[in-house]
Amino acid sequence: MNFCTCFSESHRVFFDKFFLKSFPFSANVSLVVEELPQRCGSGYLFTHGWRDQMIEKQKFIAKCLRRFDGEICVFCDVDIYFYNQRLIYKDLINCLGDKDVVFIKDHPDSVNGRGAGFFILKSTSKMRSFFEEIQRRLTSHKTQKSVTFDTSEQGTINDLLSEMSNDINWDFLPERYYTHGKYINGIKNPREPNGQWWDQKDEEERRNMFIPQPLFVHHANWCAGVKNKIELLEFVIDKYKRNA
Repeated sequence: MNFCTCFSESHRVFFDKFFLKSFPFSANVSLVVEELPQRCGSGYLFTHGWRDQMIEKQKFIAKCLRRFDGEICVFCDVDIYFYNQRLIYKDLINCLGDKDVVFIKDHPDSVNGRGAGFFILKSTSKMRSFFEEIQRRLTSHKTQKSVTFDTSEQGTINDLLSEMSNDINWDFLPERYYTHGKYINGIKNPREPNGQWWDQKDEEERRNMFIPQPLFVHHANWCAGVKNKIELLEFVIDKYKRNA
């Protein structure tokens, strides 16, 4: 199994402090890492250069899929912390089964919930063509000045999966592959369709935030900005350890 991740300089802190320190190294796992050009100067969600940064990510995905033809690949964003490392390899294999691709679920609904931050697939011509189309569509969106969810990486992936629902056999990973914004637990005034962004939660809402037991992967999504993501990752690590 090949774990593939990439990052630009603004996100190096996540690779050094969280991803690499918790990575599930084993004889069955290889780790492919590439540092990308910094196309988004701030590294902040949906700001200037964000789409160009996601296009760089798609180039990396395409390169890995060609390199590992016929093999299983796990594509991970770098703002991730791994738990229960000994169990992840076999668990992911079981989750993939005979599916083409299986995604982390980071949204309450299935239409938008197929998360681009963590997914497992087998590199086949079908999946290579799928991600080539994602890159093409993201490039075509460059005519629009602003980046919205609909024209973002995840929005584009979800739209294409909906269009190809009869051709791509996909599924969601179980909740032990986790992001907090999928849940409304602890939210005083739930705002559909998500359980609020991390920086919008007050201290009481954070204390009552749902964290699954067991937890295998935490992706610091529904959180924008490097400082906020570090705070979220550290919060979940601390709360999970105290509740284990």
